[in-house]
Amino acid sequence: MTLIQTSASEQERNEMLLLLKTVSNSLDGTIPHLNEVINIRNNIGLVSESLSLNQYITTVKDVLSE
Repeated sequence: MTLIQTSASEQERNEMLLLLKTVSNSLDGTIPHLNEVINIRNNIGLVSESLSLNQYITTVKDVLSE
């Protein structure tokens, strides 16, 4: 914030604020993904099973074609 406050011109401040907003939005998207990774890593005993992707695709196609 100090850099924005000490910028030489209004245009420079606006550009910095725009960049700050962009970075903030990017972090807003990244943090939930990181939380998801941590949750997955903490569930060591999590049971996984194989799924038939082809079966799900066929089901979706059937529903959409009705």
